[in-house]
Amino acid sequence: MNNRRHSTTGTEYGTGRRFRLPRVGQRITKTSVAVLICLVISYLRGFRAGTMSAEAPITAIACMQPYVSTAAEYAASRFIGSGTGLVYGLALLILITVFPAIGANSMLLYLLIAAGIGLCLYTAVSIKKPETSGIAAIVFLCFVINFPYVEQPLIRAANQMADILIGTVVAIGVNTFRLPRRKDRNQVFFVDVHDLVPDPRTGLTPAVLFQLNRLCSDGALICLQIRHAPAFYSAQLRAVQLKLPMIVMDGAALYDLGSASYLRSVNISPHDSKRVREKLESLSLSYFVYTIRNGKSYIFHQGEVRDEEKPVLAHMAATPYRNCLEGGNFTPEEIVYLKVVVKEDEAKKLIQAIQPLAESGTVRTAIRSQGDAEGICGVYIYNEFATIERAQKQMLEKLQKDIPTFRGVPVHPERACTGEHDVMELLRKIRDLYEPLRFF
Repeated sequence: MNNRRHSTTGTEYGTGRRFRLPRVGQRITKTSVAVLICLVISYLRGFRAGTMSAEAPITAIACMQPYVSTAAEYAASRFIGSGTGLVYGLALLILITVFPAIGANSMLLYLLIAAGIGLCLYTAVSIKKPETSGIAAIVFLCFVINFPYVEQPLIRAANQMADILIGTVVAIGVNTFRLPRRKDRNQVFFVDVHDLVPDPRTGLTPAVLFQLNRLCSDGALICLQIRHAPAFYSAQLRAVQLKLPMIVMDGAALYDLGSASYLRSVNISPHDSKRVREKLESLSLSYFVYTIRNGKSYIFHQGEVRDEEKPVLAHMAATPYRNCLEGGNFTPEEIVYLKVVVKEDEAKKLIQAIQPLAESGTVRTAIRSQGDAEGICGVYIYNEFATIERAQKQMLEKLQKDIPTFRGVPVHPERACTGEHDVMELLRKIRDLYEPLRFF
């Protein structure tokens, strides 16, 4: 199978498979810094090891989310929940102080604590903040559970609320702070689609889509490339906001996701396509003709449907992003490539039969599996110049007319994509290349 990695101008990243410890990410660093700041603030407030509260550091840890927006939302929820729990906890302690008999009766005290928990939960639901209910109940319970050893409940409540406020503000402040970085805009990152989406049935997760679009909106130039027609992954990629067209059909065409149309293609010459089709027909082989017309792709099946082709045709019929037709309603100038579906043990024989045409003409061949069709593969016949490397080079040349220093950076993962974690690692690698950390 043709599993060769494509490369172009620039340095190739992530091709090794040696074991490496995970790097220390920004969230780990920022959380540690936030805890340190909270402890220093607590020290400056006069608290020492024996009296220092863990509320501020705990709040900072809890509020340190991957994104500033989610950190602010979580901080607001924690602040509301903590405030609710403290208010009800303080009210119960004041009630016990005014009526000492309540504290003297353990069962009555436990009943009031349970009622206070219920009141915290009910309040959270009433103010339409159900996510704060758990925090409110925990803070309430932690505040009153030490009765009668709670000294100066008003001061304790004020200090605890101050700790929560400090932890919240520190977490948001540290999360917002970014070390000095300068975006390297003279790069095009070439990324294989199958490194983002393992197979056509797996969609991009919301987190991956957010990070990918965030990179694009920040100005990173990402060019996705795929050996198949874009119909394979149109449903998964339609929400991606790319600034550059995709390289599709193994480099035979450029495709714009936004307009869902082809911008350019490198077609087989009419002379070569005629010779190849005549050879296939002489071997009694049916085949698919892939064409592009007015920015749209059309697939024509030629000949009787063979058993090997049935699962491929069934997959095509289930994909709404294709225009599949029967017959020969196309012109030779429109043919981008031809595909013959055969058994795996027959593929090399077919290549050998076509090889004389490839040597004397300007066509190239490739063999690829056909999804879940076991024992079946496709033999693809392209124009000799329809390659991913050539498409990358032409894209760079066009960009270099305005900025001569533009360069291409193929970005590959450390290992095959098996889930969201692998994809996020790849996107973080692009972020590090696009926004390298600088200290001067």
